[in-house]
Amino acid sequence: MKTPGLQHRSARVGSKAVESLRQTWHTLVHRNRDSKKKRNFTTGRPNFTTPYTYEPLNPSNSLIRLIALEPSPDFASDIYCDIFNVSLDTKPVYEAVSYAWGDANITEMLFLQNHPFQATVNLVSALRHLRFKYETRILWVDAICIDQANNLEREQQVGLMGSIYSMAECDLLWLGEDPHGYAGPAFELMTYVADVYDDAYDSDDYEEPLRAASEEAVSRWKNLPIYLDEDKFKSLEKTLRDPPVWQRIWIVQEIAVSQQVFIHFGSHHMSWDIMESWDGAVARLPHPTGPWPQGAGSLYLTRSLAATRRTFKHSGVKLPILDLWQDFRGFLATDPRDMIFALLGLADEESRLITADYSKPVEEVLTMVARTIISQTQKLDCLEMGQLLTPGLKSNLDLPSWVINFSDVSGAISTMTPSTRHHSASASTPCSSVSMEDSVASLSSI
Repeated sequence: MKTPGLQHRSARVGSKAVESLRQTWHTLVHRNRDSKKKRNFTTGRPNFTTPYTYEPLNPSNSLIRLIALEPSPDFASDIYCDIFNVSLDTKPVYEAVSYAWGDANITEMLFLQNHPFQATVNLVSALRHLRFKYETRILWVDAICIDQANNLEREQQVGLMGSIYSMAECDLLWLGEDPHGYAGPAFELMTYVADVYDDAYDSDDYEEPLRAASEEAVSRWKNLPIYLDEDKFKSLEKTLRDPPVWQRIWIVQEIAVSQQVFIHFGSHHMSWDIMESWDGAVARLPHPTGPWPQGAGSLYLTRSLAATRRTFKHSGVKLPILDLWQDFRGFLATDPRDMIFALLGLADEESRLITADYSKPVEEVLTMVARTIISQTQKLDCLEMGQLLTPGLKSNLDLPSWVINFSDVSGAISTMTPSTRHHSASASTPCSSVSMEDSVASLSSI
């Protein structure tokens, strides 16, 4: 049985989202049809023997690569992409893709400029679902658009990551395949809850949010918990908790800065606007006894993403890198250095003095980050959290005691903000200077 009111909500939200994307796609297709000859795309039969070879990007003019995902009416057919360079200064029209790479050792072949290119199974699956039947789609996908074997290019492109996602028409967030059919019921539940919430809370007045709502809207809001049974929450948790992409550290920046976000799970898709309203409902609805608190509590990662996007889009406030790391320490990265590099686009100006450097060992990068934080802030937060680990666990990194193991996600996150912490090393006296030589940190006070 379908939840009452869902069809109206889906049509209302879906039609706007689809029309917006249709206009974007129309622009993309015609703009790139006109320029396709100029890009001199390869034609003819695929070269099955010679892998695709990247030409280096000029780092001085904000160059990135985009792919043209060729259409196919056959869902299972091979993936063909053309790739071309473009400067962000020209304000290109494209969509960005967010996804979890998956196991890098398990790959499938796609064709890039008619040359074989090995991509992870999850990426190939995403491209199949995102591919149009009859129109080319212009995308930015990190695993293809960045030469992953070129550390200098990776560093330069990481510096552009915030611009890449903020300038994209939208971010296509791929959760993965949906073999068990969780996406439909989950999106249905979220859409209905969002519909009820939006009807009841038609303003930002937190103290008296229901004053302008109709009696029917208020009644639906107050009776909402009866729809939140265990079966519905099972689908919800499987959708908003289990896909690995929700724990990927890079997703924090990608979602926060994007103009629009559309969530794709198998053949289902949903606007992030529904996620925003859902998060508002979770925050404001009185929690009854039953499945609501357990289900809502397990979704803290997705709720933190929603809150970060809302804060960043509305206020544009940027935080110190240490605060960001604390907020998102529960997320994961394949490369430990990315626990810092992935957050730089959201960091304040002082933190932006940290630059991505994949040529240095992990220990050297983390030490450099700690030095920069202490030198710029003249605070000792790093001393409190240095080598922060769950009791009984040891780090496999050889770090000085004053350097935070930013790659560790095992310990409990402090509930105190940096401004409220006290340090016995300096009490309430500010540091006038901090010096670090080799692996020893020393400080002096006024």
